[in-house]
Amino acid sequence: MTFREYLDRRLADNPEFRDAFEALGPEFEFIRTIIRARLEAGLTQRELADRIGSSQSAVARLEGGGGLPNTRTLLRLANALDLTFEIAPDQTIKARQGQTVS
Repeated sequence: MTFREYLDRRLADNPEFRDAFEALGPEFEFIRTIIRARLEAGLTQRELADRIGSSQSAVARLEGGGGLPNTRTLLRLANALDLTFEIAPDQTIKARQGQTVS
C-alpha cells in the first residue's frame, strides 16, 4: 500500500482523522511552499539558514512542521525566497512565490 492509498483510506474511514487533516491543510500548504521555493532557488537548508541568519536545524524544524515561524523569520524568508505571506483572520497563513499581496 502506498502512502497516498493509506491516507485516502484513513480520510474515508475516520471522520476525526479527516477533520484533523483538513484543519492542518493550510499549514501543510505553507510548508510545501517554503520547501518548493527553497528547492527552486537551488538552496540547501544550510544555505537558506545562512541567508536568513538561522541554523540548518531551525530550517529543518520549520520544513518538518515543527512550528510556524515568528514575524521576523517570515520577513527573512520572504526576502530570501521571493515569497509573499498572507495571514488571515481565520488564523491561516499562506505563502505565494513572486507575488505581492495588496
